[in-house]
Amino acid sequence: MSLSNDEPHQPQNDKPLHPPNNEPPHPPNDEPPHPPANQPTANQPQPPNPPGIDIDELSQLPKFHQAFSFIQALRAASLDDPVAKVTPEALEKLPIIHHGIKVYFHLEHAAQAAYKGIADSAARSFPGVEDIPSYCGVERLVAELSGIDSIKHHMCLNTCIAFTGPFSDLDQCPFCDSHRYDQLKLEATGKQVPVREFHTIPLGPQLQAIWRDPESAGRMHYRRERTAAIFQYLQQHDGKLHIIDDFICGSNYLEAVMQGRINENDMVLMSSMDGAQLYRSKISDCWIYIWVILDHHPSRPYKKQYVLPGGVIPGPKNPQNFDSFLFPGNEGLRIWDASRNINFTSHPFLALPTADALGLVHFDGMVGHSGRNGCRVYCGLIGRRKPQRSHYFPVLLKPLNYTVRGCSHDDVDVFNLPATGSGSYPTNLRHLVSSPNQTQFEKHRTETGIVKPSRLLGLNPAHVLGIPDCLTTDVMHLIAKISDLILSLWRGTIKCDTSDDVRTWRWAVFCDDDAWTEHGAIVGATTYHIPGSFDRPPRNPAEKLNTQYKTWEFQLYIFGLAPALLHTILPQDIWLNFCKLAQRLLGEWETEFEQLYHQCCHDRIHFIHLCVHQVNHLVLCYAQWTMEWTIGNLANALKSILPFLAPPNNVLPCGHQELGDGYVLLQMREKQPYRPPAIHVALLEDLVHAPLPQMHPCTDCSIKVIIDGTVCFAEVQYFTQVAITTENIGEWHDTNTAVISVFSAPDADLVRLSNQTVLSCKYLGDEGLRVVDVNSIKSVVAMILHRPTLPSGVIEDRFFVLERPGLNVYQFGVEQDQEDEIDQREMEAEERN
Repeated sequence: MSLSNDEPHQPQNDKPLHPPNNEPPHPPNDEPPHPPANQPTANQPQPPNPPGIDIDELSQLPKFHQAFSFIQALRAASLDDPVAKVTPEALEKLPIIHHGIKVYFHLEHAAQAAYKGIADSAARSFPGVEDIPSYCGVERLVAELSGIDSIKHHMCLNTCIAFTGPFSDLDQCPFCDSHRYDQLKLEATGKQVPVREFHTIPLGPQLQAIWRDPESAGRMHYRRERTAAIFQYLQQHDGKLHIIDDFICGSNYLEAVMQGRINENDMVLMSSMDGAQLYRSKISDCWIYIWVILDHHPSRPYKKQYVLPGGVIPGPKNPQNFDSFLFPGNEGLRIWDASRNINFTSHPFLALPTADALGLVHFDGMVGHSGRNGCRVYCGLIGRRKPQRSHYFPVLLKPLNYTVRGCSHDDVDVFNLPATGSGSYPTNLRHLVSSPNQTQFEKHRTETGIVKPSRLLGLNPAHVLGIPDCLTTDVMHLIAKISDLILSLWRGTIKCDTSDDVRTWRWAVFCDDDAWTEHGAIVGATTYHIPGSFDRPPRNPAEKLNTQYKTWEFQLYIFGLAPALLHTILPQDIWLNFCKLAQRLLGEWETEFEQLYHQCCHDRIHFIHLCVHQVNHLVLCYAQWTMEWTIGNLANALKSILPFLAPPNNVLPCGHQELGDGYVLLQMREKQPYRPPAIHVALLEDLVHAPLPQMHPCTDCSIKVIIDGTVCFAEVQYFTQVAITTENIGEWHDTNTAVISVFSAPDADLVRLSNQTVLSCKYLGDEGLRVVDVNSIKSVVAMILHRPTLPSGVIEDRFFVLERPGLNVYQFGVEQDQEDEIDQREMEAEERN
């Protein structure tokens, strides 16, 4: 998911990018093929310092000695390759074990009792299969065959620290003084039994496993091939890239390639960390971090098979020192590419360390959202606070009669925000760690926005994007926070200072409980119109908002349903501003948002949460969906090595017919032949000039379809396959068609007024009947009934469009941009060549 201030597909900057010497970024690897080495490099040299920062010098300063100790230890980390090659032939020689592992994979989401039941049944029914391993035995086999197993580390009883790095020799926690080892067992047996442990899964063996199967290794070449195609395109188009559709197209990545920091044999990674709620209606029970491989085609990195577990930190208390828990998960490695049968050295490149707002501070060492420099990407925007208060807010417009020291700067132009602070970070860090006393430290912390040195400083600067350039905005949590802020304003539940009055808030249209209840019922009723492919539909917010309302529900409700449902409910100027947010005109939205809600009043400064400012940094962004959906699974590595063990993906039902290009015609559902209405029969017989076959009636299926080069919305009546004769040849061929009823074009005045956010169409019934090829159908949409007051004054029943988030809805009722299509075809042709 990506949002921007302007058009959907724009480069991150206008600076032309040119590959050096008009050559591909790196020559091919010519190393002779041989198995991967197992021996670690002796006397490994320390990596260079980040630009402008001397780690050794700063580590001698008394302040942050502990943090720099972990950074120094991380700089010395290395990895060997303990994994032996496992072949399908070797496993086939052990049919019982093979059967057990196959059953284990297929029952991946089932209870352990299901595996035991199948194993017991097989043992009773088929002589000689009594030795099927137990469920726990299969788990051990998976770890053994993949070469990947979790590593246990000692930790504090109260989750304060992990006994790693500089803490590895301690016997007591420096924060709570709890013992590392169970004292009763130590006195009784003399054995050192740790009180608590946590698990990490080494990154290196997981990456090596992916390359051990030729098919899996071949998929890892996408980034290298796409990068070469992009540089070729840049050479032919004056260094300008006109289509941005992947992380690889970003200027930061391309510049790192041109600088030689990312080699063609390297792997580009994204790490993600978040709290995991294992039990319903409870706080986070543990912390999980994962790795996402960005070398794959964009359709693959976020699927479970390609998401690599990093570690699990038990809770429920938050760690006092996150560095000690994250320290063990960082390594480097050597690779054997089974698709090319060569061996090479790879330096994993950390492109994006990600987390939610609370978790990111453990990566970057910055202040939280309430700091004076609270921006996640460390831009130069200085926050403002209320008099006699310490919480800062990223307010652009200076309040009237406002003289708070350090916050009284002039209005900030949203279209001229300060650049991200990579250049100032080294100077500010030195300024902070040189603080002579606690008072000066707190002062410098407020001024710089830095709390401690980032643990990313421990990585080789050649193998990580610059700090804080690699720190980005999390779209998923941003959606939830903006939704929560807007609803609290509309409901009048946000804090109101004594000098303010909720009755003067024009936007508080749901302050009345009856109005909020009525609106919630309308939102809940839309569930019946939303297709199952949209995942979880939004529930009634008046009933469910305070009981774990999901971010996905917020996204469908606030950005999909609310613009149409709240037309004429919200004041006109408030609704127009909200439509700009929904349509991602973010720069205009933020300034108007402050003017409409904040109104330059110092007692409304708290209306401007950090999420209001953060939308302006969405040119480079990511989403925490992958982290939220991840369940640690060691079996993924074995699936990468031996893909034949994994169950097939997207198994289609019996009787289906594949039509090509990703289209599938399902089997007929009707038990008896069905004859459609006469007007439908006449329409099809005019097309085929022959009696009609049995059709597939389709109930409540609305689609986006291309008709004569124009995007239209329609309701499907039937799917069928008919034989059509080819003109001037006389040959017959089968054509897969759909009989559809096209909606009218969206009301042009409402489209223009809402900045193309509300697409309100009229159902035409039989007047809109058309026959189209199924390949012209682009997606399934929801057409939701509403009764708007149009700008013309007409009040009538209509249907507004809701498309699944992530699909393009900004092109509708107009001919597609031919220039963009040509650019896209050129890029695809260059990639194939």
